[in-house]
Amino acid sequence: MYKNVVAGMILVCVGLFPSTSLGAAEAKNCQLKRYASLELLEPLGSHLLVPVTIKGTRAYMVLDLASPYSSVMESTASRFALQTQSIPNRVEVLVGGKQLQRLATVTPFSLGDLEFKSAEFLVIPDKIFSGGTADAPVVGILGMNFLAQFDIELDVAHRKMNLFSQDHCPGHTVYWSAKYDSAPIRLGTLGEFYFPMELDGKKLETTLATSNPMTTLHTDASRKLQI
Repeated sequence: MYKNVVAGMILVCVGLFPSTSLGAAEAKNCQLKRYASLELLEPLGSHLLVPVTIKGTRAYMVLDLASPYSSVMESTASRFALQTQSIPNRVEVLVGGKQLQRLATVTPFSLGDLEFKSAEFLVIPDKIFSGGTADAPVVGILGMNFLAQFDIELDVAHRKMNLFSQDHCPGHTVYWSAKYDSAPIRLGTLGEFYFPMELDGKKLETTLATSNPMTTLHTDASRKLQI
């Protein structure tokens, strides 16, 4: 799993599913298979927004690669009359100190031309983020549990995100440049991903928080590392 960075473009390969054997991969066309190409929106003072379709209605979701979960707001679940069920007792999810209670099922759900018969989302309180001046409602957050089944190409400079199949030959992921760099991607216990970086010669574990407009460093980490 690697993060390849060239001129603001990021390819995140998150392998949570069994990979194809080398022999089978060699017998296939090594070209990348693109499932969807999405034009992102970034309203002034807002987040990166991903266009989605919920039950035939255009909407947006906040892109948050640092979040292990995807979610919809309570008002969204009510507006679209989504079927909900209780979160299993063994699972505890907190947002703003409040424990979440419900899961909502969206049928159907689409990312661009990529349609899913159904998708499950946590139900979160309203008003936890601003949608800015989007031309369609902002209905929730798109996190890694939904995106982990794809290789993600994120071009923030040009506001574009491509989703590719993970079934491809090794070393055939970067097509836009002959020169690039990479860093290992690791998965946390909840499925969130992080990668190593150095700051003033000190090693850190870092996440790509696409929902945060600012780069931040936790105070406990700065104290421990004396930065």
